Amino acid sequence: MPEQLGIAFGTSVPTTDLTRVRLPRPPSLTTVCGISCGMSARHFFGTLEAERVTMLVDTRQTATYRDARFAYRDDLAYACERHDVGCAHIAELAPTADLRAAYHKVADGKSAGREDRAVAWTAFLHGYARPVVKDRKVLRDGSPLRELLYGSHERIAFLCACQHHEDCHRRVLLGMIAKHVDGVAVAHLSPENVGGIAPQLKSPRRYLLEAIPVANVSASHMPGRRTA
Repeated sequence: MPEQLGIAFGTSVPTTDLTRVRLPRPPSLTTVCGISCGMSARHFFGTLEAERVTMLVDTRQTATYRDARFAYRDDLAYACERHDVGCAHIAELAPTADLRAAYHKVADGKSAGREDRAVAWTAFLHGYARPVVKDRKVLRDGSPLRELLYGSHERIAFLCACQHHEDCHRRVLLGMIAKHVDGVAVAHLSPENVGGIAPQLKSPRRYLLEAIPVANVSASHMPGRRTA
């Protein structure tokens, strides 16, 4: 199963150019935040205001799905404008369609067990980390992300639909930024971290069977699973 999903467990993640890069402290930015649009608009924008976020970056592959509610593409841009929050969609920060399809092919299968799904989730996050870091070079000079990080915003939030950061690619993205940009901290704006009720973790997706060093994300093994 791991080989089919593109991960040889027990081996290190391939070294990329970015692993040796350390960018200087931005002039204004102090914190990159992660937030889910899976809450009410009132709670969502109230959280952005309370956390002093002035720029929202959409990292979803698509923003036009049926259940997007206020976070539907044009509606989200309008709502951000009304709340005096900048809004941008950076497509290269989203997981690819192929990655999503490979994960759901396993995770949605009727015969898939908890470990199968955990393996698929681990492969998904590693598959996201490699293209973001190596192929897309999202921190390259002149990239949309680099321009935002070195702009005028002190706190930028990166949005996805997943309710909890441990169930989402955004924790890899935020970890990568914090690891490679001096002076930038990470804040996960999950409901329990801003005075709300914690969303339920989607239990095999909370388990990452191999760490992602390039984003400072540690492994989280399933209870009872033997490790090397």
